[in-house]
Amino acid sequence: MNLSGGDQRRTRSSNPFLYLFFKWISLTSSAVIVLLSLWWLIQFLFQSTVVEEQ
Repeated sequence: MNLSGGDQRRTRSSNPFLYLFFKWISLTSSAVIVLLSLWWLIQFLFQSTVVEEQ
C-alpha cells in the first residue's frame, strides 16, 4: 500500500502534464456524453414536432 501510494505521488509530481492530461480526458468525455445526450434530445423533439405538423 505504501509503495503504490509513493509511486503514484512520485509519478504525479514528476509528470504533472500526464496527470492533467488524464484529468482533461475525463472531463472532456463527460462533457461529450452530456452534449451527445442533449443533441439526441433536440433531434427527438424536432422530429416529433415535424411529424405533428405534417
